[in-house]
Amino acid sequence: MNKRKKYLRLGSRNKIILSMLRKVKEAAKKDLPHYVPYADLMIKHLYLLKGESECTQELYLQIIARTFGNRFKEFLTDSPIDDTYGWALTRHNEKVQAEFFMAGINFGHWLDYDAEENIGVMEYETDKGKDARWQYLRLQLDYFLHFLEKTQLYGSLRKDCIEILKKKALILNGDYPIPEEWREFIFPKFNLTLKRSQWRGNINGTAEEFGATENEIKMILGTFAKNQIRKKFMVRLWRREPRYDLLQGNFSDCYVAIGDKNLYPAVHLPEVSCRKFPPGILNYLTDLGIQVAEVHDLTEPEKQIGQCWLFVSLDDDGKPVLVADSFDLRSEYQASKCQQSGIQMCMLNFLKNYATQCGISRVVLGKDGPRLSNFKFHEIHNGIQVNDFPVVSFQKPIEKLGGYFLNRPYFLEARGGKNAYLMADHLPVTAVEKLRAGLIAKVSEYVANYRT
Repeated sequence: MNKRKKYLRLGSRNKIILSMLRKVKEAAKKDLPHYVPYADLMIKHLYLLKGESECTQELYLQIIARTFGNRFKEFLTDSPIDDTYGWALTRHNEKVQAEFFMAGINFGHWLDYDAEENIGVMEYETDKGKDARWQYLRLQLDYFLHFLEKTQLYGSLRKDCIEILKKKALILNGDYPIPEEWREFIFPKFNLTLKRSQWRGNINGTAEEFGATENEIKMILGTFAKNQIRKKFMVRLWRREPRYDLLQGNFSDCYVAIGDKNLYPAVHLPEVSCRKFPPGILNYLTDLGIQVAEVHDLTEPEKQIGQCWLFVSLDDDGKPVLVADSFDLRSEYQASKCQQSGIQMCMLNFLKNYATQCGISRVVLGKDGPRLSNFKFHEIHNGIQVNDFPVVSFQKPIEKLGGYFLNRPYFLEARGGKNAYLMADHLPVTAVEKLRAGLIAKVSEYVANYRT
């Protein structure tokens, strides 16, 4: 029996932790029955880590002990000096905060951004009789054009009708998503011109007349499908609460899931110490330089379906970049193009707003990771379509700002890579952050001159 297994099996403190988890499970049976499976997974993970390093085991035990002792927040930022392990983590997170400040990032907003992003999606299951319905749709579009032929709205409407006809394959296959704000989606140019004309008083028709015709066309588009499915998605920052967030990977079948012996990374990343189960979510929970943007399906109670793992890297000019390491999404949502598109838009809007509040002007999504032992670059799998995003390349490898606890690199797939998908660029940086960046630059210049 090797030392690593002895440590886990025979350690007296480990037995205390196991006893604690079992008590949590028993208490959950009475008051929180939905939490019982979570407690089961935490117990199983305790045994799965028996083949991993003592450092990984120690981190897991520390998190569990302090979480159910209601001391987790203190563990991260305010551990006393006589608590050797906690003091080391507190000092690390102080270093993270200092490096964020030096990069001109608002650390308060980074930690406590509480805004949410929501989006509604309507989806249809395909039906028969598509060809006849398509011909009927064309007749209605022709009627609408004829009705407005001699008005200034005709040109805009004609362009929108051409775009609808170009989407014939999508519409017939039931892949034409209709959001709640459908008028601007189906007839964007027409509605924009209509609003301008009404404001100027240059149009004789009423909005009700045009609206009735638009609604008829929208209803025809709906007849291409049956069993309308309404979905509403929400993106927000996680709460960094281990009782729930230890299970982040389990919600999306991600490699950082715990308690599942069949779910682990298919690749070993350079410098990441693990045999089979990397610390992963344990590092993300304890390092304040990592955040998680989680996706919820609001039409399903208590259902989280995916997430982006976030950290900051400095580009070739030393400016901060918000890096979404990967975008993980449950497989059933990846199968629906309509839902996947809505989730992608919701996450993109959230990350733009979040980055802006933090004082970061660029957002990227991981594409390539480091070079592996087979001399090939690690290719990152994302649960969304990435074809719409341009690829941006860096001279310096992507590296997490703030470093790593105990100098042990985390399982971040984009770390060491040089290519990423550009999700947003040139985002506005607030005046306060610009002022802070200017002060930092002056201080850095002063220090450099002083040293020379």
